[in-house]
This record gives sequence, C-alpha cells and structure tokens, in this order.
Amino acid sequence: MDDTWNYTCCARNVGDERRWNTTIQVMQRPQILPRGEVLYTDERSGLRFGWRFNATNLTCASVGMPHPTWTWYRRGEQILNGVNATFQIITWDHWNWSQTWLQVTPCLHTEHFIYDEYVCKATNLRGTNESKVLFQRASVPGQPVLVSYSVTQSVLELNVQPPKQTGGMATLGYELSYTSFGGSGHWYGPVRFPVDASDDQGRPRFRIIGLVGGTGYQFKLAARSIVGSGTPYAFSILTLEATRPGPVQVSTVQRLPHARCDRTFSKQKYFDLECLTTYKHHSDVG
Repeated sequence: MDDTWNYTCCARNVGDERRWNTTIQVMQRPQILPRGEVLYTDERSGLRFGWRFNATNLTCASVGMPHPTWTWYRRGEQILNGVNATFQIITWDHWNWSQTWLQVTPCLHTEHFIYDEYVCKATNLRGTNESKVLFQRASVPGQPVLVSYSVTQSVLELNVQPPKQTGGMATLGYELSYTSFGGSGHWYGPVRFPVDASDDQGRPRFRIIGLVGGTGYQFKLAARSIVGSGTPYAFSILTLEATRPGPVQVSTVQRLPHARCDRTFSKQKYFDLECLTTYKHHSDVG
C-alpha cells in the first residue's frame, strides 16, 4: 500500500537522456481508517447525534487501491441515495484513499426509526471491509447546577455549573428569566450568559443588577444547546432591605486654585454600592 506512488525511469548515456513517468497502484482490499479518539461533535466519530430537521453527517474512510464502491446499510437493508430528503450519500476519492458521507435529516415521520446503527461498506476488486456508526437522538440539556448565589439590595450574582445531562450536544450558554412577587406578573428576559459567566474571566459576569430592595423575586435558570433550551431550574430570592447610607467620611482634601477644593469620599460600609447614586456636598462660605 505504501508503494502506491508516481515513479520516473531515467535512461542516460553520453548522447542523451530520456525519462518515462508512470503510476504504480498496489492492489489491496479496502482498509477502514481508524476513527481515533475524537469527540462526538466530530463527524469522524463512531457516535453521532441528530435532531429534527437537522442534517447530520456520518462518515467512513478507507485506504487501498483501486478506489472502492461505497454502500450504506441500516439493519441489513441498503440505503439508496437521494430517494427522499432523509438520506443523501456523497463519495470523494483522494489520491490513495477514499471517503464517504451519509447525510441523515430526521423529520416528524422518520423519527420513530431513523435513530439506529448504520454500516458503511467499502468494496473493490480485492474484497470488502466495513465500519459502524451509531446515530442517536439529541435532546435539550438538563437543568444547570446552581452551586451558590449572593444577593444584596439590588444585585444577584450566581455561581452556575453546566448540567450533568447534556442531551448529546455541548452546552452553549444559559438563559435567566425573572419576575417579582406581588408585581404585574411580567417576566423579564431571558437574559443570556456564556458558559464561563461564573468564572473569574467570564464576561459578562453571571449577575443581575437593578433589583428593588426588600422584594421577593422568582427566577428560572435554563441551559441552552444548539438543540434548544432545556427545562429551567426555578428558585426564589429576597433582596436585602434598602437602607439609607451611613455617614460620609472625607478621606482626602486637595486645595485647588480659585478657592476650590477636591474632596475624595470613602466608600460606605454595609451598604449596597450599586444603590449609591451620588454624593451631595454642602459647604458654608464665610
């Protein structure tokens, strides 16, 4: 197999030189290329996930000349190419290896049988070889894990981990909706956050600001994948009571020209800084 290549024969004497090019193909039964340790999101994987109206590629590849004829089977029955929109077969021959794809598009009328084990067969003059691909239904992710949260008068910050059940596809982010108890009943959101929103480097942070102090809120937290949003995790919180800010302490005073002063105020202790809007300064001139 490794000797399949282009070769050049060169004849030379004192008078001239002649060259002759040829290609030698080593005949061999098709050898299915190993899939290796790849994720199920890689089309070369032996485990693939699909969902309604989404086209998913199952693939096999082989080496061995001459190039093989590819056929696909499900439960021993050969799949014909292009008979309907459910199955499409594509084959591509490279220099000394070949690859085939079975594109599967589930619909409402095929979902009851289409998720199954599929077999690809490569056949040439030297023999046949085969490989298997398992095609399973993908679903929306499960509920995310709310590890902890912190709440002040106006800010809620969450520590969220991905759901244990992914439904076969990677979690892309989270959606958070909320409403206040005793209010109009209107739900705000969903506010979308990335997967790393709870990490230190996550941007934006997993944070909701602008809440009203001393108010109860109901939240719905859901994980989202390419398939859709999963069942939300519901929880309730009560924001801290809003209080008046404490006494202001002047930390530095800098005298400026024209009888002006620049004052720096220290932060308020035991007070939600998100609620603090401004400092008011009164001075007596005399």
